[in-house]
Amino acid sequence: MTEQPERMLLLAELLESGIHPRLRADAARAYATEVRGQAESLRAHVGAAAAPARTVALLEKVHVALGRVAHAGLASLKRAYKANGFSEAEIHSVIPDRPASRKATPAGGDPNDA
Repeated sequence: MTEQPERMLLLAELLESGIHPRLRADAARAYATEVRGQAESLRAHVGAAAAPARTVALLEKVHVALGRVAHAGLASLKRAYKANGFSEAEIHSVIPDRPASRKATPAGGDPNDA
C-alpha cells in the first residue's frame, strides 16, 4: 500500500505521454490530473498511517517478548518447586496446565463447532 501513490504518479505520467492509441490527448491530460491529485491525497493518508503502523509492529514484538519472558519465568518456578520436593499435583495447583490447542478440530469440521 505504501508504494501505491508512486504507482499512481507513474500512471499519470504514462497517460500524459500519449502512448494509448484510443485515448484522446485532452482526455488523457484530464485523467492524469485527476490521478495525480488522488495520488497526492493517498500519499498524505499513507504518511499519516505510517507512525501508528510502526507502533503496532513494535507492540507485536513486545507482546512476543513478554510471552517468552513469562514462559521462562514459569519454567524456572516449576524447576524450583521440583527442587524443593513439591509433587506434580501441588505444582499444578499453582501452575495449571496450558489450555488445549484450539487448532485441533475434527476432520473436515468447523473450528467453531469444537
